[in-house]
Amino acid sequence: MLNNINDLVLHYDGEIYNLIYKVIGESGDLSADYQFICENLVKDQTDRTVAIEQVISADEYTQTVMIYKESIEGMLTAVLKSAILGMIPEADFYGLLCRKFRRAFDNDKELAVALTKVLEDDRIPFIYLGKPLSMDNEEYRKYVDKNREYINKIYYALRADYSQKTEVSSVLLNIIDSVDGYEDKVVVLSQLLNALTKDRLSTLKDLLDKLQETE
Repeated sequence: MLNNINDLVLHYDGEIYNLIYKVIGESGDLSADYQFICENLVKDQTDRTVAIEQVISADEYTQTVMIYKESIEGMLTAVLKSAILGMIPEADFYGLLCRKFRRAFDNDKELAVALTKVLEDDRIPFIYLGKPLSMDNEEYRKYVDKNREYINKIYYALRADYSQKTEVSSVLLNIIDSVDGYEDKVVVLSQLLNALTKDRLSTLKDLLDKLQETE
């Protein structure tokens, strides 16, 4: 790891993509330095005491993103999926990410732009949450049928006129806690997530309809 990586990340004066370009050129362990950037970068600095040379212009950054945006997102999603599903050790995430991007972008400027775009993703910095439970559709339907009573209670709780978020949250938590079995709890909770997603999409649709009415 660079000896001055802390000062660079916490006190840089310049654009993030030029900061990353500098780190790429000087780093002896890019994955470690990039991980430090992802986990510690402060975008809105007040103490800008380390000047970063402008090697990449704003126009060059924008043009490179336009060219490689889909490739960047695809590679990031592939690495994230492997890590999220526990297919690679948590500690290998940034190493695999940097190796994959280094192979795809042998030009340091393009690599700096790509890694900057990765940094903007809401899933970065990466947090491993444990290996998730997966099941096929037939098995899932069996658990839904088995736990229909609890699922109906959840739907009712979401429609009930509770005045506080803590009230409905406590009721929902009590319903989930009363379900026996880990797989059963997961399926019931998935139905809750499904209901919340549908409600959010419905709210968004209503909002768009209202906006169209006012045009």
